[in-house]
Amino acid sequence: MKVNDVKILPPSIADVAELIGLDNALKILIHIASNKRRGGYVFVPKRYGIGSKKFEGVIDKASIDKLMAVYGGSRIFFNSKRYVLSKFKISGILGLRKSGFSVSDIAWFYGVSERYVSKVTCGYGRKDG
Repeated sequence: MKVNDVKILPPSIADVAELIGLDNALKILIHIASNKRRGGYVFVPKRYGIGSKKFEGVIDKASIDKLMAVYGGSRIFFNSKRYVLSKFKISGILGLRKSGFSVSDIAWFYGVSERYVSKVTCGYGRKDG
């Protein structure tokens, strides 16, 4: 993914991504939001202890320090993991379609139907085989 992909994220996750990087922000989202269907929040502790253990196996210590310095003692709200990953998928489909890939190739790459790709691209470049 490109650095510009931060724009398609919900604002709270985009802020975290700008602070600790897109990869680490998505790791937090996927790890912590894995059991939540509708999204929710994660509490960021002010210092290391019981609350910080949820981050320790997911992102590196430097990123945890940055999170605690900026968001310590507050909650970060996020949309569901499914919503965010769907936004990335749609962005990727549009990018590949504009680059000249066929609908069938994109559908195979993302493991979705050709109809889904056609709906997402709204018929972009219909002369396709």
